[in-house]
Amino acid sequence: MSLRTKRDMIVKGAEWIERVCAALANPTRLKILHILKDKEMSLEELSELLNQSKANISTQLRRLEEVGLIECRYEKVKGIRKICKLAVQELKIILE
Repeated sequence: MSLRTKRDMIVKGAEWIERVCAALANPTRLKILHILKDKEMSLEELSELLNQSKANISTQLRRLEEVGLIECRYEKVKGIRKICKLAVQELKIILE
């Protein structure tokens, strides 16, 4: 179970703990979280900044979004751009 308050996330239960920890276990995803703590960025900007393909960054963003660590939206600016931001400031894992 994953509960979210305004900017906090509380993770309980083996399945959710495993999912969130797996998402955090990737160096690229950790870099993305670190970057997004300061400002929201597009998929293209993250790809360029991290010197990785858009396909790889898109995959990493999807994993972070699936567990609720980031939020993304689409904007119509020179086509359609995926813009992402950090969804939580504090993460608590409760072992039961």
